[in-house]
Amino acid sequence: KESSKTIKWYPEYGCALLLAKGVGCTPGVVAWNLISLDLHRFDTMSKVNSNTYEYVDTANATDYEVLHIGTSTQDQTNELMSAFNRFYVEAQALKGSDRSSRG
Repeated sequence: KESSKTIKWYPEYGCALLLAKGVGCTPGVVAWNLISLDLHRFDTMSKVNSNTYEYVDTANATDYEVLHIGTSTQDQTNELMSAFNRFYVEAQALKGSDRSSRG
């Protein structure tokens, strides 16, 4: 069986979109999965530098989560990705509080 995977990485959101078709999927069907960072650990440390304290904050993801979004036909996938990319470009142009979700 022929299989293919497309991975689109969104580093500013800490996630990747995985589109898979073929092996493990019904022929002609594309499975949509979102892979996101998980189990974040936040640390704040202080250190003395030139007789003053400096604080250093770090955040590390120690795991990931795979969320199954759904399935589509190849034609639907092309349409959905086109719409998604259009909305993504529009969202990238927003700044500050305009980037929050809009019910």
